[in-house]
Amino acid sequence: MPLDEAVEQAITECISEGILADFLRKNRAEEEGFANGLSQGIIQTAVSMLKLKEFTDTQIREVTGFEQEQLDELKKNINR
Repeated sequence: MPLDEAVEQAITECISEGILADFLRKNRAEEEGFANGLSQGIIQTAVSMLKLKEFTDTQIREVTGFEQEQLDELKKNINR
């Protein structure tokens, strides 16, 4: 599951079960911003590694946590 989806699911479950509900409601936007920033950072890392052409797909997947399909899609977008 992508990080942003996992964070959203965890927040939603905690709120529905009353675990840190007030805190999470107040800080949901911050958590979403953090998750989005982290996702963008991981994508940028993969793009940089691809552009250097010094790394194998396996190495990039190990660093980023991407599945091969995600990496292939990123390659398509870079080559457009």
